[in-house]
Amino acid sequence: MTDHPITPPPELIEDWIEIAKPEPWKRPPDPNVLCTLAAQWGWDQHEKYLLDALHSTVPPTDFELDND
Repeated sequence: MTDHPITPPPELIEDWIEIAKPEPWKRPPDPNVLCTLAAQWGWDQHEKYLLDALHSTVPPTDFELDND
């Protein structure tokens, strides 16, 4: 099986389905809510990947700017 780092785990998808069901009747999940949750999660994963990549090439420093 191939590793897909931007693929959410099945448990997370199940949580999203529960969140996206309108109350109080627990009708089928709202596809717009599911898409919004998935897109936000994907963006968060992408940002985390970029920050990890940046920190692996440019280590953080304790350098302070001189604002004189």
